[in-house]
Amino acid sequence: MPSSTALARKNGNDVVAAVSQNMRSIAAAILSL
Repeated sequence: MPSSTALARKNGNDVVAAVSQNMRSIAAAILSL
C-alpha cells in the first residue's frame, strides 16, 4: 500500500509539472501574438 501511494504521488507531481509547463508555453505563445 505505501509503495502504490508513493507511486500515485509521483505520478501526480509529474502531471502537475506537465500542466504547469503547458500553461507556461501557452502563455508565451499568447504573449508573442
